[in-house]
Amino acid sequence: MATALEGNDRYMKDHPISDPTGRIFVSYPSSTKIGESGVFLIIDHSDSATVGMALNKVALLSFPDVLTSLKIRSAKREKTLRAGIMVNVIAGGKTCSERGFVLHSPDLRLEGSVRITNDIYLTATVDMIMKIAKGEGPRSAVLVLGLTQWDQGKFAREIANGLWLECPLDCDLVFNNCV
Repeated sequence: MATALEGNDRYMKDHPISDPTGRIFVSYPSSTKIGESGVFLIIDHSDSATVGMALNKVALLSFPDVLTSLKIRSAKREKTLRAGIMVNVIAGGKTCSERGFVLHSPDLRLEGSVRITNDIYLTATVDMIMKIAKGEGPRSAVLVLGLTQWDQGKFAREIANGLWLECPLDCDLVFNNCV
């Protein structure tokens, strides 16, 4: 007797996954096969790996903590903090957890900014954090500490096994998610 997952597996073999980059996936909490559970934005997919960022995990550092640890100080920074101009800081995953990645709107792109979708860019330089601290940042942004990575084919197999649900891309979820 075939199970629903076996049928899904056959479907996925006949209809291979298209590029999941720029899509949001939610894991089923009851699944114990997933190393990381939650809501993820996939930022890169290749034959060798899939890379994403958790959107629903609280980081241990706040935006002012990050600025302090990077030794970013300026009169504009203090004015920005007093005015309450902040970005959420979330824990994107255990890979490269000491690195910061800014997901942001396309209205400000710096050298090295990478397009994830038409509405979401990623910049992994301290220059973007400095711009935000000075009140010169993009209209929408979130600072993500770390990434989540799946080895070759693992994410596609998890999708085929029914462990992930794809959700419509919602920029409000990405930028204004108060985890």
